Amino acid sequence: MDQQTNPVNDEITLSDILLFIKRYFVKILVRGILSVVVILAVAVLVWLIMPYTRHYYFEVENMLKKDTQSKMYVYPNNRAFNSQDIISPIVTRVTYDKMKLQDKVPYDKFSTLFYINNSSIKLALLDAEYDAKLNKKNLNAVNISLLEKQYNEKKERLSNNIFSINMKSHSALSDAECIQALTMLPETWYTIYSRTEAATDIPKVELATWAKDFEQSLASGEGSMILLEKARIYCEQLYKTCKSLRNMQDGKNVALPTGEFLEDVERQLQHIYKFQISIYSRYIAMSPKLFTQYDNIFMQHNLKNILRKSKEIEENIDHTVQALNILQANNKGKMPVATSGNTNNNSTTSFEFSASVLSQITDLVRNDVTNKLRQDIAEKLLRLGTDKADLLAEHDYINDLVNLQKNKTQSTDIYTAAQFNNKLKLMQKDIIDTAKKIQQFRSKITEEYFSSRLFYKPASNHVKVRKSYAIPPFKVLCGLLALCAIYNVIMICLDFKFKYQR
Repeated sequence: MDQQTNPVNDEITLSDILLFIKRYFVKILVRGILSVVVILAVAVLVWLIMPYTRHYYFEVENMLKKDTQSKMYVYPNNRAFNSQDIISPIVTRVTYDKMKLQDKVPYDKFSTLFYINNSSIKLALLDAEYDAKLNKKNLNAVNISLLEKQYNEKKERLSNNIFSINMKSHSALSDAECIQALTMLPETWYTIYSRTEAATDIPKVELATWAKDFEQSLASGEGSMILLEKARIYCEQLYKTCKSLRNMQDGKNVALPTGEFLEDVERQLQHIYKFQISIYSRYIAMSPKLFTQYDNIFMQHNLKNILRKSKEIEENIDHTVQALNILQANNKGKMPVATSGNTNNNSTTSFEFSASVLSQITDLVRNDVTNKLRQDIAEKLLRLGTDKADLLAEHDYINDLVNLQKNKTQSTDIYTAAQFNNKLKLMQKDIIDTAKKIQQFRSKITEEYFSSRLFYKPASNHVKVRKSYAIPPFKVLCGLLALCAIYNVIMICLDFKFKYQR
């Protein structure tokens, strides 16, 4: 009888694998847990020894106003704001000097530590969304135009006025110094740019310069008329300063500790001009002892200089008027012709343009440019006319004194030269006292003027710190966990090969 044998099935089934895992589950679990613990310990060790760079950042909110046309942030004088202004060389240099870092880090290295980031998460998400849409295939020009329009509309609605000022760490600077530099940077930017980009020029007093010049002229024995002319010009400058400060008050009444207002100081200037400078000038012109030949040369030179400037202004006015006449002659643009037709009260209005519509639109644009040029020329004419009127008044004033000196009939010396010099010294003291009061007003008004026009405010309570690794720790951890998983799979396979029995 033939012996019949069944073939041995050497194939490994899923049930065999599950049976093996069930039999050695505790061993596999313990080995997996131990390997994960080892991997986590290695990850912590790598995280501790891995080199990194510290970055400090401080979020601020832009408080500048937006221009209605360009939709850009602008300074009070309407110059466009650039976030790089905050880390401009003049700002970083002042910060560097204030912190006295010359012995720790060179300035060229210090200035490269700062950079600006837009911290608007919504804007970043919007950019990513539309980048994905633009990367799609089969987009034609119309689709791209619509996407761009949607993007600009959504971007305009976003409040992206928050940005962060960042600073990289430096081996020579401590954490406290880095934080101090980062907080000083926007303050320094505001201090500098609030004055250079102010809506109005900051009025000047220049008291020390004038007082020194007047004192030197008085000691050197220059002509008395020259001294009075210096005092008169300086008083006019002070009066213009008071006018600028009055505009900067913005309707507020600022008073000195003495109770004086700016109007009181202006009246003091008027009193000095009316009862001292004007009377002394006429007295000198009528006095043969006080009016020297040097005074005569000075006044004759002023008259010729005024005539030269007046002639220059007249020529500028003639050229400006000619330019205005040319623009008036060339302004022949016509409006596009439009026809409308209504079939009933509820119908829409339709317009039909002539074939020359493009040329007519071009004429309209040209007319807009021409109108703007005419406006600029008209403003220039007004300025030239004002300058000419001031020169004519100056000429009449000096010419009157010269004629008075020429036509004097008798000596009218009331004071000796020494007595008159004492009068000039008393006048100088009155001018200096008045100028000091104007300086006090200038300090109070400008301080309030700038404090009411904030450029920024902190968007976070303190400076934040983040670490920047060459390889992100999360990627390192994921890689180590992947190695752990591969190791456990290999060990399970080896155990199955050598220990499995059917």
